Amino acid sequence: MSHLKKLTQALYARGFLDGMFSDITVEALGHKFKLHRIVLVSNSYFAGMLSNNFWIEQSQSSISIQFDDPNITVEALTVVFSRIYGQTKMSITAENAKSLLAAGIFFDDLDICQQSMQFIISTLDESNIIEYLIFCDDFSYGTYSDSVLNTIVTQLCHRGYTEFSQLMEKLPLHWLARIVGSDCFMCPDEFSRYEFLRDVLCRRSANDTEWSKVQLRSDTACSNHTLVESNALTDLDANVPKGFSDDDSDDILCDASMDSSKSTTKDKGEACNEHNRDHLYVFANAIRFCHLSFTELKAIKKERHVQNTVLERAIWNQLELEDKIVGSSAEDLEIGSVTLADKEPIPHDDTDRIDGQFLVNVIKGPMFPYKNSTSPPFRFGIKFSNLQHLATGSKLVSKRAYYAGSYWQVYLQQISKNGLPKLGIYLQRISPNSEGWVQDESKDESESSIKPIASAVQSGRYEDKRIQVRTWFQLYCFFPNKCYTLESKPDIFKTNQSWGWRSHKLYRDAMDSGQKASFECAVVLCHV
Repeated sequence: MSHLKKLTQALYARGFLDGMFSDITVEALGHKFKLHRIVLVSNSYFAGMLSNNFWIEQSQSSISIQFDDPNITVEALTVVFSRIYGQTKMSITAENAKSLLAAGIFFDDLDICQQSMQFIISTLDESNIIEYLIFCDDFSYGTYSDSVLNTIVTQLCHRGYTEFSQLMEKLPLHWLARIVGSDCFMCPDEFSRYEFLRDVLCRRSANDTEWSKVQLRSDTACSNHTLVESNALTDLDANVPKGFSDDDSDDILCDASMDSSKSTTKDKGEACNEHNRDHLYVFANAIRFCHLSFTELKAIKKERHVQNTVLERAIWNQLELEDKIVGSSAEDLEIGSVTLADKEPIPHDDTDRIDGQFLVNVIKGPMFPYKNSTSPPFRFGIKFSNLQHLATGSKLVSKRAYYAGSYWQVYLQQISKNGLPKLGIYLQRISPNSEGWVQDESKDESESSIKPIASAVQSGRYEDKRIQVRTWFQLYCFFPNKCYTLESKPDIFKTNQSWGWRSHKLYRDAMDSGQKASFECAVVLCHV
């Protein structure tokens, strides 16, 4: 046994466990720890306290530590103090991970923080994801809780529509609204997003005993109490439902049903109104109805989950956009849907480095950043499967999506440069008369062959005959355990022109996802 190991063992056993030769007592959470100044100063928290003449504890033989954080436990304190005395081995479990992270932050033990964070992330599943979501939402532990929260948000955005659909209905309402309403929520199209949100909110109401017999009422029946017109929400404070903030930077939504067990009979009517009002607000702002077809809007109207005024405004916005495009000349580049004075989050630069971006930073921004826009971004989701069959030079092409008089699609292409394989992802504006896949204009025909896949074509009502358009776009690229955010500032798209990125990192992550390598992408684009 080395001398250093014998020393640390004796220090831990005799000094910490037995309290021999203790010269200071630390009282915390009703327990007294017999400790030693010379050892404690190795920790930055105690070093600042015991080495600084400005602290009254510097000359005291007993100090008391008070915690505002309820997550810190005696067990966690014992682990932290043991580590100060050289006992680095510790057991992190589901029961103590949160308290160890909290104690590690308080006493500046970054190793505990890192290990606790990694344990939480590695054990996330359907049974604990909401517990940790609420934990990270209620308590801020810097980059550690942000990393956990980002992993949770990434999973919910990626799998919420498919694998976690039942889990989504258990989310706090403000998180449900943020995730399903966000651009990075992975779902096929806007109507699918509406159907998903409708089903989740209906199941929430049906599963709650207070609301099981409450049905969404008609616009007429509710007009005096619960109706909120979506594009008037920031004009008058009185029009913003209780639980929401009128400040875009700090939208807060309270779920009335979460506290329904505390309601009295007298309060049920008021709570019912608040419950319906919150749901109406989420429907009105999480879904961009202006990008739905008239047939879809008629079907939604019959279901009576959405106010007539919201649907009427959507139709008006559609007609305004169509009028701008049809009324433009072939040489017009912009349609004036966005101005520099707008507060909408438009990319000002192109992504120049493909790396993991925290989706939580997107989710924790304004809850509905385009809620007052007459021309909000268009969004759709795509999935590519069996990427291992993508040969060098060939392409995989997504379904088409119709937006503002043009068809749009995404395609993947594998290339090899200096023996290093790369995967390219491109957004392409295509002609209504094209077959749905064309050569990448930046390539010679000899360098690439085309591998088409079936595309679902949505019939458009009008055609954008402009030679070129100025459009910004974002691609949220989902792999099994991470997401890359690629964004482009407003750029020029000619007919059949594509813009995108190619990277070895994209190739590596795609191929590392297993035998049936797949790739999913949430696509966002908007004309200016």
